[in-house]
Amino acid sequence: MPKPVQIDADLYACAAAAASREGKHVETYINELLQMQLRDVERMHQIMRDLDEIAGDDAEGA
Repeated sequence: MPKPVQIDADLYACAAAAASREGKHVETYINELLQMQLRDVERMHQIMRDLDEIAGDDAEGA
């Protein structure tokens, strides 16, 4: 079950303004931003796993 995210009033106002410019509801806009950030975090985790694997391969070859 999804957990609610608390956003301070200033950030919410910025998101509401940006959402309005794009013709979206603020909740939709914030959800899209969160999903984008989560994808970025997962990409960074994958990069770290790849680097760990490369480091392990280098250590075995040394």
